[in-house]
Amino acid sequence: MHNDHWSEGQSWLCLPHAVACFAMIFWIEANVGVAWSAAPLSLGLAFMACESGFVLDAEARRGRSYTGWIWGGKLVAWGQWKAAPTAAAVQLLRTRESMMNRRGAPRSVRIDSWELQWEDEQGCWHSLHDFTDRHLAQSALTTVRQSTHC
Repeated sequence: MHNDHWSEGQSWLCLPHAVACFAMIFWIEANVGVAWSAAPLSLGLAFMACESGFVLDAEARRGRSYTGWIWGGKLVAWGQWKAAPTAAAVQLLRTRESMMNRRGAPRSVRIDSWELQWEDEQGCWHSLHDFTDRHLAQSALTTVRQSTHC
């Protein structure tokens, strides 16, 4: 089985996990002892190194948005696999979402993203992955089109 892989770099989804691990260090040092704080420190550092991206299994015609690590050349990740039927049309949908905090940050700050989608028999579009890099999105679109029309 050969998987095509598009990495989008460090994942901010793991940041809360890392912060929780680092907070646990202080509790363990205060209540248990310094020697036991190495485990949450290691976990916190591991979560800081998390990556996110998209993996395509062309043979099974399925893709997965993932969060995880690359250890020893292997992807160790989690994320739900989504299947795209063989004859399904695929497209990229560009979205521009504004960022705004509770205090009303300016709406002029926009995030561009490109959503890779496939169309079912009823004409409904379903998401495979939401890319933040246009070149990665176009590369994935080309590969998915080639795999679904073989």
